[in-house]
Amino acid sequence: MKPRSNWPAVDAGAAASEWLSQGLLVPSRREWLRGDPAQVLTGVLFDAVQIPVEAIHSQTGSADRDAVEAVFRSAAIDSAVIVYGWYYALVPAGTARFWTVPCECLGLSHSIGVPAPHRADPPGAYWLLTPPAGAEDLCDPIGLARLITSAADPEDDLSPSHEHARAAARLHSREVESTGRVAPIINPTTKEHPMSGQHGGGSDEGGNTSDGSGPSTGK
Repeated sequence: MKPRSNWPAVDAGAAASEWLSQGLLVPSRREWLRGDPAQVLTGVLFDAVQIPVEAIHSQTGSADRDAVEAVFRSAAIDSAVIVYGWYYALVPAGTARFWTVPCECLGLSHSIGVPAPHRADPPGAYWLLTPPAGAEDLCDPIGLARLITSAADPEDDLSPSHEHARAAARLHSREVESTGRVAPIINPTTKEHPMSGQHGGGSDEGGNTSDGSGPSTGK
């Protein structure tokens, strides 16, 4: 399979970098300039669903990238998916409050390692699908939930709670549009800055990341 060189386009990559940098745990892009993942807060611009690679590979029969991309695209997900030991699907902020699928959804008080927008190939963390340049590019939580559970029935019990997640995402987007800024990065329960719960760079029992690059060194 050919590497995704020159991907995404320069303009798209710049837009994604500008948007994602608003959630950086440390307000600097130096990790991205080095080609390393940077810690980005969840619950601010987006929440992140942490999907074991086996949950996807069981549907593809292999770790072949084209097959994995096709599975996500079959659920109308064509952007905002990271590979970093796990698959991280970025979903609208607020989704974690309503998430019922047995796959962790990281919201406030967590952060994940996010690769530079131009990183489209291993080794290390990379974007399986193009990085988001705004909330409109995030994964749909209902389609993602059905993908994870292989639920084909549109009337499945997943729908009600995830419709709430979709509604919360719309409210969050309207707030951002009306104020011109992202939501405050304060945990409303503890009133603390969400510094705990860093994620990224998981590995299998042998210490190998899903991209086959060897033991994880998540930042």
